[in-house]
Amino acid sequence: MPVLDPWPSRAPSWSEVEYYEILEVPPNIILSLQKRSEKEKLFAGKGSCSVMIGNEKKDLTNGSSVEVTSMLFHVSASEEPVTLIRIGGSWESDCGGCGVFSMDKSAEAENTGDPADYPRNTLFDNHFHDCDEFWIIFKGRALVYSEGKPYTISAGSCIATKRGDHHDIAEIYETLQGVYFETTLKSPKRPGHLHNPDGL
Repeated sequence: MPVLDPWPSRAPSWSEVEYYEILEVPPNIILSLQKRSEKEKLFAGKGSCSVMIGNEKKDLTNGSSVEVTSMLFHVSASEEPVTLIRIGGSWESDCGGCGVFSMDKSAEAENTGDPADYPRNTLFDNHFHDCDEFWIIFKGRALVYSEGKPYTISAGSCIATKRGDHHDIAEIYETLQGVYFETTLKSPKRPGHLHNPDGL
């Protein structure tokens, strides 16, 4: 089952992502955190903050991310609360893409990807990757497909799709916001959304 909620009790054996966490950091406090795996990445989903990693200060704003390279790091929000998404695991350096996304329904709904026989209200493409992909949702509600099966997702859900399996965001019920994270690219290591229009 590709929807993992709660994590990590049902994480699949193939997953290079070992955990994720969504943190709401209030303003005017310093949050001290410990790195929990070999690799860790921190995303600002909403708001801005400063992150002290060792002796280096990094500023995160909406949609930006940083690699955590020391065992202890500190987060301080600015004047507004910040939503942070932590992802940890053991992926290789040759990874696909990652970032923060926001999606809403569209009156001109269309699938520009591989054939799909379900209704939609989005401008999104049914696709697959040469890597595993994880969507970690921190706001909203939607109907997604992974491996041809529908799943209703909401804040806190993680959709884990294995390399080569199709996935799609078909219907948005409330504006969807989340992080997409692609792990190690496998042969033939093609980046981005892939399509096979002649058949799934």
